[in-house]
Amino acid sequence: MHMVFLTTGRSRVIEIEGREVKLQHVTSRSLPLGASKPGLALTAMRYLGAKQLEPSHVQRIREQLSEQEWASLKAVLAGQPAWMIETVLRSEGHYA
Repeated sequence: MHMVFLTTGRSRVIEIEGREVKLQHVTSRSLPLGASKPGLALTAMRYLGAKQLEPSHVQRIREQLSEQEWASLKAVLAGQPAWMIETVLRSEGHYA
């Protein structure tokens, strides 16, 4: 098993103590909240992707965040993919 870390630097594979670690480049728009809880939530939703992310996943994520953390996540949604925005809004009952 190898570990994957997202970075705004260049993609590369390094070895640390005999383990392969992949540094995967993403745009800074993909990591607007860094390693904060809301940032990790965005990363999790992006990881699941458009075909697997369901409103129930978003609801479970929301349960783990404070109101302030949820508000900071929603504040950066405009810069995220349309499928993610729609799924978050559906989780809040904004779409049928």
